[in-house]
Amino acid sequence: MRPSPWMVNNHIQNILKKLNAHTRLEAVRRAEYAGLI
Repeated sequence: MRPSPWMVNNHIQNILKKLNAHTRLEAVRRAEYAGLI
């Protein structure tokens, strides 16, 4: 069973909100800076 595209997009949007980021790249950079990844 695969997650639906809606579910994946919703999950990504939630991550962006939590990291206060506008793009996926910005989210990755903020997570790296915070030591999350």
